[in-house]
Amino acid sequence: MTTNGTLLKRKLDKLHQAGLSHVNISIDSLVAAKNEFITRRPNTTGAALETIDRCLALGIITKLNMVAMKNFNEDEVADFVELTKDRQVAVRFIEFMPFG
Repeated sequence: MTTNGTLLKRKLDKLHQAGLSHVNISIDSLVAAKNEFITRRPNTTGAALETIDRCLALGIITKLNMVAMKNFNEDEVADFVELTKDRQVAVRFIEFMPFG
């Protein structure tokens, strides 16, 4: 499953019981204001981080996708790498591809 993780936590236990074993969570910033700008929703960062921790607690293989954007979140790459020290997650850095 691929998600931004914002609403997944509410249904995660049932999905796990139904066989969910892998999750890709798209999170482009650990800074609340930046993440809210990208998702256009309030309180998304905390919800996504809670979902990540719950996935790991359930033993769900969890990968994070971060689109690195110049002059926006490129300064957070080390912070995302830091997440892998305390959590059993893989972080994938994806190149921004502007269209239009």
